[in-house]
Amino acid sequence: MALPKLIPLSYDWKTPQKEHATSDFFKLIQDNTIDWWRRNQRRDLPWRPYTADEAVSFKFCDPYKIWVSEVMSQQTQMGTVIKYFNQWMSKFPSIEVLASSTEDEVRCVWSGMGYYRRANYLRKGAQYLVNEHVKNKAQGAVTLPKTSAELLKVPGIGPYTAAAIASICFSETCMSVDGNVFRVLCRLRGEQQMDPKMPKNLKMAYLWGQQLMRGEEKAVCKFPGELNQGLMELGASICRPNGPPLCSDCPLRQQCVAYSAYQHKELPAIEGVIPLHGTSSPKRIEEVLTVVHEFASPDHAASLFIMVQRPPNGLLGGMPEFPSLTLSSSTGGETQHFYKEVEALAFLSCEVKECPSESPSLRKAGKVIHIFSHIRMTIRVYHVKWIGKQLNQIPNSIGDDDVIARLANGLDKAKGCSNSRASIFLLPMDKLASIGSSKLLLKVLHAACAAERCQEPQGNELKKRRIKK
Repeated sequence: MALPKLIPLSYDWKTPQKEHATSDFFKLIQDNTIDWWRRNQRRDLPWRPYTADEAVSFKFCDPYKIWVSEVMSQQTQMGTVIKYFNQWMSKFPSIEVLASSTEDEVRCVWSGMGYYRRANYLRKGAQYLVNEHVKNKAQGAVTLPKTSAELLKVPGIGPYTAAAIASICFSETCMSVDGNVFRVLCRLRGEQQMDPKMPKNLKMAYLWGQQLMRGEEKAVCKFPGELNQGLMELGASICRPNGPPLCSDCPLRQQCVAYSAYQHKELPAIEGVIPLHGTSSPKRIEEVLTVVHEFASPDHAASLFIMVQRPPNGLLGGMPEFPSLTLSSSTGGETQHFYKEVEALAFLSCEVKECPSESPSLRKAGKVIHIFSHIRMTIRVYHVKWIGKQLNQIPNSIGDDDVIARLANGLDKAKGCSNSRASIFLLPMDKLASIGSSKLLLKVLHAACAAERCQEPQGNELKKRRIKK
């Protein structure tokens, strides 16, 4: 999506005194925001030099670091971002190194932070930049474009991130509108009917921001990066998303229409009124069956687990998981149909002598709840432990192993496909972390291991049931 074009200034921005806003009014907001930010900015952010009273425009901000930090900061607390940012820069110190990395390497560093698609977009963006660098026969290190328009061509960079990089690193006068800036702008203007979840409202807020950033020649902001960062920080800490705004600490309260209206009892409150609370769709409810297949050696060597690689697109795209099936709403409790689903993943109806094992057993490992942005998922976890003399014969990649073949056959039947085997592989316990496992996978593994430690077979083992052939 391109940045909205700047419309001619119409002076439709009113002051708290209900007068048309002038360039002097916009300049006052700019100066107050920047002065406040220079005094109150965080000093522990590794991607941003501390500026004191000197403008950040005169200090070098690495565009690559700003890019990574902005992507990481979406939907993630700052303390977590700092930790992961340092790990990322240690592993991928440049665009070239990131572009040459594998998906597994990227996922491993990102593992635990969620929203894994962000990491993949960073890698794809780096590859795009390297390809453009080679195509244009450019000299020196690979760098990011210097304008928001060119930045928008990079895969994974949207209007917010493009404006942030362009303003902070290259002083382009473009407003970077996230949820925090949207809230500040709505309250400054006193806009009551603005739902932050509606794209058209975000576009409108961008136009307001551009009006504030460069309304006319003598009001063009000299330090756009600082103005953007100041508005973001104000929205996060003063004009905050949860709880009433801390108006007494706000440097913009004298220019704020919402504050004036509240003081004059023209508004019952600011929180929840300006802007409106976003209308979110209810989370979809999903129930998933997962069977953890563990091959344990009699000599207590490291266990191997059967893993399935998820499809490249969609939820947790391309990431490993234990063999799983999404249960239909009709499956309900532990019905006959539910047991058929379990057997598709555990295939314990087969004769033991046909499997590379001596004593397979299926154990309930309880339920795991995992919340995604749009899904509430309940995972029923079962654990199959295979202890066999032939463990050392199990290949590191898919071969003719009977267990994997049976599992692939069960998945094919359950999903109505014929290619499940291609996505199945074996992985030792110590590799689960190094491949960038999701939080969900680690939760399921923990549940299986905890159930194994409890050793409660009575009433906890699923009765073997034969599937009629």
